[in-house]
Amino acid sequence: MTKSFVFNSFLRIRKQEFPEIINGTITIVAKHDPVMLLIDRMFNRLLAMQKQLPLLSEKRSSRPLTNVLKNQGSKRKELIQAIVLQVQAEEKAALASQSESVASIMPLIQMHFVNLARANQKVVYQEVNDFLGKVRTDTGLSQVVQELGINVYIDELQTLQQSISETLTARIEDQYPNRSVDKKQIKANIIEAFQQLLSFIELVVVEHDDIDCSALINELNEFLAPYQALVKSRISRSKKAATKTTTVAPSLTTNATAN
Repeated sequence: MTKSFVFNSFLRIRKQEFPEIINGTITIVAKHDPVMLLIDRMFNRLLAMQKQLPLLSEKRSSRPLTNVLKNQGSKRKELIQAIVLQVQAEEKAALASQSESVASIMPLIQMHFVNLARANQKVVYQEVNDFLGKVRTDTGLSQVVQELGINVYIDELQTLQQSISETLTARIEDQYPNRSVDKKQIKANIIEAFQQLLSFIELVVVEHDDIDCSALINELNEFLAPYQALVKSRISRSKKAATKTTTVAPSLTTNATAN
């Protein structure tokens, strides 16, 4: 069967060009009454797949959530400083009634909070989690934070830590919204539907003399020709680059032998 279309390969088509080709083709075919041309079944198949094109797009920017995390991190730092300063103040006050409480909580604070100034956020997150876990599971420590008046800070820190965890999860989902989607298969299915549509148009030309597809074919070719030219240009450049590489390699060997 004689080929009517100039475009025949997606091999060198770039990511941003792919939806342009599919959307443009759908727009053109829709104008030429697919039902009258007996290509509506193949056209509708490609049309149904059009909504999957956004799934092939690159990851989205996570900047808004990154800013949220930055603000939450600053607030967490303030709460940690408040806890440390409060316990240090109690220690300096040297009140007999609270000396035992300070002595029991101070090692925990030194272990998890004192050296966080230059730590990255992942380390801070883990240290805070470890601190909160020990305080919440140790009945004696829970009573100590009440006696020292830092329970309010710790409650707020725990709530903030949970919010940070949720923001981190949301940021990952925002960066990679379609991690479970098989993009290669989606693209392959769309390409197949596109190619079947063009083949079906060519089949109609052969089998139905009474149906004139020339206007549709001409418009599609006019639309697709620049993309086909890009494909040919890219293939040509690749071949030239490969030829240049194989030409240079023997000369290097020859030079080395001569030396």
